[in-house]
Formats: sequence, C-alpha cells, structure tokens
Amino acid sequence: MPRPCSVCLHVDRDRIDRDLVDGKTALEVAGNAGLSRSAVDRHGRDHIPQSIAKARDIAEIARGDGLLAHAVGLTERAARMVDDAEEAGDRKMALVALRETRECLRFLDSLRPQPDSERDRLVAILGRVVEPADRVRVADALERAGL
Repeated sequence: MPRPCSVCLHVDRDRIDRDLVDGKTALEVAGNAGLSRSAVDRHGRDHIPQSIAKARDIAEIARGDGLLAHAVGLTERAARMVDDAEEAGDRKMALVALRETRECLRFLDSLRPQPDSERDRLVAILGRVVEPADRVRVADALERAGL
C-alpha cells in the first residue's frame, strides 16, 4: 500500500497548495515547508489537479442547487398568486397564474433524471396515468411479469 502524501498531511497544506498554484517552484515550496522536493513535486502533479476538479464539481452542484431553489421559489410564488387572485375574485388573473404555475411545474419535472431502462420508462409512464391507489397493484404485476 502506498504511503500517504506528506504534503496532504502537512499542517500548512493550504499555503503549500496556494504557493504551487501561484507558480513557486517545488524546491522553494519544499524548503519553506520542511518537505522534500520530490514530495512537493508529486503533490503538485497528482493532488492539486484533483482538488481543483473537486472544487469545480462542488461549485457546479452549488450553482445547480441555487438555480433549483430559484425555480421552486418561482413555482411557489405563482401558486400564491393563484390563491390571491381567487381570493380577490379575479378569475382572469387566477387563470393566468394557474397557467404559470403549471409551466413552472413542467419545468421542474423536466429536471428529473430520465429513465435508463425500458422498465424505468414503463414505470414512469404508468406513474403518470395510473391512480395512486392502484400503483402498488400495477408494480406487483410488473414484478411478476419480470419487468
């Protein structure tokens, strides 16, 4: 089993990583941190790119979460507008807000992962057309049929 990276375990790892990203040489960084040049060189080659890729993935997830929260917020806002318009007796505005709510819900539904297998596609279709009370019975029938 390979030894753990001495740079990754170092108390000043964040500073070492920044120094390497800033373009300091492995020899200079190693001397400042009390590490070997080869360890710093390996760390810069093998671990910093991984850290940057992970950070990019995390940033993209956070961005996606923010966009999803915004879309959910718009949906909730449109639904409140339906309630407000109905309460005010404004049927035209209620209808407009209801259509907007429907579009928001369609958009949110489009964000769900698409089914991969034939069975997943069949289950997704049946989930839309079969009444909730009958879904367990249909799922059992699919299971018995080997789907």
